[in-house]
Amino acid sequence: SRRVAEEFFRQGEAERRLGLEVTPGFDRSCAEQLWPERNAAFVDFVVKPLFQALQQCAPDSDLSPCLDGAAESMEKLVGADWRTAIHEVVPGESIGGNATSANAQS
Repeated sequence: SRRVAEEFFRQGEAERRLGLEVTPGFDRSCAEQLWPERNAAFVDFVVKPLFQALQQCAPDSDLSPCLDGAAESMEKLVGADWRTAIHEVVPGESIGGNATSANAQS
């Protein structure tokens, strides 16, 4: 997720350099405040549907731990205070750092 976030931040910086309005969620300076909301949306619109589709394609596979983990993450993220949610969901992770630190953590 850090690599995707870094790509979004770079796009936001390019938009700013071009004098364009920065796409919501792509502004590095707002990264921490938007972190719970952005990650909850990712889990809800990408992770859960992916595991549900995989479960349908391979009904003998037990993907319930993945779905349970997604549900647990959603519980922590929805309505979370970004100052605590970051550390509850991803202990010790830095959000919105510079490209060097983001790449070093990946």
